Amino acid sequence: MPFEDFAVTPERQTIVEDIRRTTSNPDYTLNQYQTFDNMDSDPQLDHLPATDPASRSSLIDLLEDEAPTDDAERLDHIFDFCHTHNQRGEPANDVNSTTLGHVNNIANLAHRVRAPAGETAEQARARIRQLVRISDPVQRLASQKQSLGSTPLSPYQMWAFYDEENDAPFETFTDSREANVVRLGLGHYDNTNHELIRWTHRLPSNINPFKPTAWDADADNVDWRPTGKTRPLRTDFGDGLSEVVHESISAQDFVTPAGPLEV
Repeated sequence: MPFEDFAVTPERQTIVEDIRRTTSNPDYTLNQYQTFDNMDSDPQLDHLPATDPASRSSLIDLLEDEAPTDDAERLDHIFDFCHTHNQRGEPANDVNSTTLGHVNNIANLAHRVRAPAGETAEQARARIRQLVRISDPVQRLASQKQSLGSTPLSPYQMWAFYDEENDAPFETFTDSREANVVRLGLGHYDNTNHELIRWTHRLPSNINPFKPTAWDADADNVDWRPTGKTRPLRTDFGDGLSEVVHESISAQDFVTPAGPLEV
């Protein structure tokens, strides 16, 4: 059923308004609802099977059934729905062997790589901080592969970017936190104190890259753009860079080791 027809009843229109409020970002003045608005119109969705059931209408169905009582619970349902209904776009097979760049949050990474023998999240963060500040890059890479092992670095799919004009994705970047956040359009890290790191990797043969869609942005990432490219947060930081989504990799796939982004 078309979304416009689905959301005509007062009850469903209220759900739509709740979604918009929950996923909006008032600081993004171009369109604070732009990701939700693109969920059915993203041109990359044309590459998906016609039988795929995910749509904004099915998302509203879920929220109507679950009846969340507050915005936090509602956002959890939206987030889980997007992650269980991956709507990846066109395969990007031409970049299977390309070196990809990725920026991550130390706190998120620590939750993934905590040692099973009782390591706390804070201890894991301290271990990562030590690993990313080893001065010799060869030793740093070897130490990270040994310490982080083959643990997937994300519970979900990962975003990555590449530079069509440079084999090294970060070739034209400095290691400043602001430059990386602004250049890659990482608005969810702008004006925060999250500890960020970056690395480069290549995909193993069993993982394929895809162009991202609005669904991959989890409904609330307004800095995502429906063009398959990053969107710098400021116009003086150049053009967008090509990006893909793919299943999680491990430290064994690193090409260059993770290093800190300096404030």
